[in-house]
Amino acid sequence: MPHPTRPDPSADVDLAIDQAARLRAAVLSTEKMIAEIRSMVGSRRHNAGVTYRETLIDILVHGQDIAVLLGHAHHMPREAAAAATTRVRTIR
Repeated sequence: MPHPTRPDPSADVDLAIDQAARLRAAVLSTEKMIAEIRSMVGSRRHNAGVTYRETLIDILVHGQDIAVLLGHAHHMPREAAAAATTRVRTIR
């Protein structure tokens, strides 16, 4: 829980991500956005300020989010889940 007299440190990051996404959505068609996302398959790039482990956590968690909403079972590779769990347990 954030300290009551200090701003939430993630707020600026969240706002920056939101603004960047809105700007991209304003200039790109849905088809172009889908094509750009698909072109990243297999990429080893990750967001600035995070390691590949945080990216793995996002992929695993949000993949489950989508699968649950659609009523689908989504297999999570054991090794990937173990690596993500280890990372989560070591973050403050």
